[in-house]
Amino acid sequence: MRARLRGLITSGLLLMLFGPVGCSGEDHLPEARQHGSIVSQHIMGRELVTSKSEVRHILIAWKDLSSVYGAAFDSRAAGRSQEEAEKLVLQLLRRARQGEDFRKLMKEHSEDSTTASSGGSYIVSLTAPLGPEFTKMGMRLYLGEIGVVKSPYGYHIIKRVQ
Repeated sequence: MRARLRGLITSGLLLMLFGPVGCSGEDHLPEARQHGSIVSQHIMGRELVTSKSEVRHILIAWKDLSSVYGAAFDSRAAGRSQEEAEKLVLQLLRRARQGEDFRKLMKEHSEDSTTASSGGSYIVSLTAPLGPEFTKMGMRLYLGEIGVVKSPYGYHIIKRVQ
């Protein structure tokens, strides 16, 4: 009985991480474009799981957001459409959930000039000076879990680390 239960848990975790056997691409992630969004609704819809967390994130923007950034706009985003940003986010999300080093992905892909090069983190709480979407996601993630949220700055792939 225990072995069967362990097998079911393991297969469920593998399914959550990698999707159905034989599937490639991002269309089997919970975030795959549904209802016009790639946001992790299955996470955003849950109650708070903590009052304070520490997270790392990968920010991906697109050309239509240039006015938000002004002179600090990342050149990689300047030539990217929102659809291209969504595809990149889903690719990075899959890689992160498969265990690729999150800090490495941050350094290579994040457009957050504050934390990208250092692999640094943010402390998230109700009083932290972060956007509401970012805060909501950061306080709903379980330790080690990764989700996606959209803010006025772009898409954030967020991993809770504490």
